Amino acid sequence: MCRLSKTLIISIILLFNQVLSVFGFEGSFTEMNIGESENLPKSLKVSKGKLAISLKVSGLIEASKDLNTWYGIQQGRRYLSKMDQEKIFYRVRKPMPRTVKTYVPKGYDKNRKHPLIINLHGFTGDWEHQNGYFPLQKHADNNGFIFCVPDGEYDGNDRRRWNAIDACCGTREDLPDDSTYLKSVITQAKNNFNIDDDRIYCMGFSNGGMMSYRMAIDHSDVLAGIVVIGGISYKDKKYAPKNPIHVLHIHGTQEENFHGTELGDLQFYHAVTPSVEDNLKNWAEFNECKTLTISEKKLNLVQRLNGNETTVINYKNDSTGCDVELWKVAGGIHVEEYSSEMKKMMIDWILSKRKIYK
Repeated sequence: MCRLSKTLIISIILLFNQVLSVFGFEGSFTEMNIGESENLPKSLKVSKGKLAISLKVSGLIEASKDLNTWYGIQQGRRYLSKMDQEKIFYRVRKPMPRTVKTYVPKGYDKNRKHPLIINLHGFTGDWEHQNGYFPLQKHADNNGFIFCVPDGEYDGNDRRRWNAIDACCGTREDLPDDSTYLKSVITQAKNNFNIDDDRIYCMGFSNGGMMSYRMAIDHSDVLAGIVVIGGISYKDKKYAPKNPIHVLHIHGTQEENFHGTELGDLQFYHAVTPSVEDNLKNWAEFNECKTLTISEKKLNLVQRLNGNETTVINYKNDSTGCDVELWKVAGGIHVEEYSSEMKKMMIDWILSKRKIYK
């Protein structure tokens, strides 16, 4: 740490984390380290109440009030700002390393291939919240899959989120490239465990669902499918996967973004979004799914709603077997009381889908 003025302490902290290879124990969570750390060459200058930080390579500049919680303020090679009495401590680092909670199922067999699910929290959430809202341990033990529950980073407004799509939930400039990070999570899991390359999935709630769509767009060569709860994708159809990918989308009709959004509709949205049904049609088009089926039998997914409230709308590619499906929850809200049976059905659905190769 270094004192930069008599009235304000600003600390530039460089990370020297040791990289560990953690394989974990079955039936428990372990932490998997993603990426390597290194000293970032830097210079700093204080002049006329302003702080200037210059890096020789691109890095992530973060601030903290208590040295415990760090949030991104800018990524790049240069940072210039007035000294902020509230942001006392600063550090610069590479976007890596980051740790991720990883669950190894009971009965894990290193000689057998296992599916992998990446489970992503929503806006301002974290891995513990997501693991409570959509707990997967029992399903992992019953079905023999490994799952990771990563944390997004804190942005410049001190809110944890994913750097997902332009719409939600903030600028793209104060967070690292989460698409690359999550791809690295998959790579590290494959290095540590015996993963089935044909059964790698991403799922997420809200902002985590948007990040799942981003992963499907960027890494359709890796993922077999995604599950999105309450999220949405880009309205512009230029953002499309290069390879077929299964999609299960679950959305309540009372959610604020169900019918699409324009700029200004939602305070934390920064781009327009399609309606849920237009989004479904877009992804059906991407996957050349032309056979439409609307199930006559409705599902009962929500504890607080009476009867079978959910309509299943499916687009299928009869040639490849690709499915793009919507579970449309009549009266459903954003943070919904989904039943344990719904969560089992959701996991059964995605685990039944295998990678489709062109």
